[in-house]
Amino acid sequence: MARRSSFMPGDSLAVLHEALRPYVAQQSYHQPGGLTRFAREQLGVHFWRGQRQAARLIESATPIVAVKTGHGVGKTLLGSVTICWWLVTGGPGTVVVTSAPTNRQVEELLWREVNTLWLRSPLLRSLGSPLQREVKLGPDWVAYGFSTNEPQRFQGWHAPRLRFLIDEANAFPEHLWAVIDSCMTGGDQKLVMFGNPIVSVGRFFRTFGDPKASSLTIGAREHPNVRAGRELIPGSVTAEWIESFEHRYSNQPDMIGSRIDGLFPSGGGSRGIVPLDWLRAARNVKAATLRPVALGVDVARYGENFTVLTRLAGQRIERQQVWSRQSTTRTAEMIAVAYADMQADAIVVDDPGVGGGVTDILRDRGLPVVAFNGGEKALEPARFVNRNAEAWWALREGFENGLFELQLAESEMDMQLAARKHFIRADRRIELESKTDFAKRTGMPSPDHADSLAMAAWWVMSQWRELAGA
Repeated sequence: MARRSSFMPGDSLAVLHEALRPYVAQQSYHQPGGLTRFAREQLGVHFWRGQRQAARLIESATPIVAVKTGHGVGKTLLGSVTICWWLVTGGPGTVVVTSAPTNRQVEELLWREVNTLWLRSPLLRSLGSPLQREVKLGPDWVAYGFSTNEPQRFQGWHAPRLRFLIDEANAFPEHLWAVIDSCMTGGDQKLVMFGNPIVSVGRFFRTFGDPKASSLTIGAREHPNVRAGRELIPGSVTAEWIESFEHRYSNQPDMIGSRIDGLFPSGGGSRGIVPLDWLRAARNVKAATLRPVALGVDVARYGENFTVLTRLAGQRIERQQVWSRQSTTRTAEMIAVAYADMQADAIVVDDPGVGGGVTDILRDRGLPVVAFNGGEKALEPARFVNRNAEAWWALREGFENGLFELQLAESEMDMQLAARKHFIRADRRIELESKTDFAKRTGMPSPDHADSLAMAAWWVMSQWRELAGA
């Protein structure tokens, strides 16, 4: 017969056992397979094989984990479960920072799922209540969701247990990776990236060749719904979707490889306006002329997009400055300061919408402003649907013919140029993929970096044509 404690009545012992149950459960989830068991026992989420493989990498001691996937395999669900698991098992001293390229991806996808999962579990509810993009269980026991137009929020994070989770990492701004790296200076720290492999450039792409990182590819064909030929997991990829997608994009193997098989485009993805091979070659070009000089400015205001200023000195793409969440008055002031520092023959400003106010302020200061309206008639209307298509095509032809020396490191600009598509209309004119369609297809925010360069290149190349008498 089991011996009853001599110092505590049986009823009190039962109460203690019940009180300790959550603590014992939390500790057990530290063991191998704990993330998968936590998902099942606390959240009612049953991982399929691909998610279990990713969970084992997340549990491992490797400080950096990258997972690229096909469409509809449950990567955002896996990320949301991971956030909850980190908090529950981490305890005080745990800080979780999460992000994605757009506010919608952070708030409506990742953190909406976190809130749903958290409220499903009695254990998690007993620890605290989630907010829209935050769970705070104590002063140093917290998880946050930030969008990329809040770069200052990524700086200065240090904690005994620091965790970063980046969803849609393929489109995450390159400059923010450096900020995250500066926080991961040692100790118990982890960076987990999830994404679809849209372009073969950027930090997410490079991580798959990093010997210090663990990586995994989860193809959509591996999903139980596809293998069984019926919908076992509602809302996930199906065999019918794969068949339809392959039929629709039968002439685009890179698109099928990326969206279905979780593969980066071969050759960097040649169907974009400017293939990556051309961009990489431009870093070996030596400029023959550095005149004229243009500052191209794509203007944003308080939304999630960025204001980007590019200095193009003749053939040399020299510099980009990026800022966000500023008034038009403040943006005009920052452009004027940049002009005084860099000097230029023209400041080409995206004029429609909020850019119009910036144009007016700079003109009032007597600065050499060129108002660019991408929706206006092209200088060559027989070739291009509008001026925006003409500007991007001028950029394409410049890279194709080795005219541009690219001094910038690989960045969002490369991703945007390599990913944005064009179309040949029935009247044989060239049309650019809309920003809305581009964002929906790639998961990237507005192509601000490339737009800024395209406007500058359009003006510089128009000056060259005038000098040549063309």
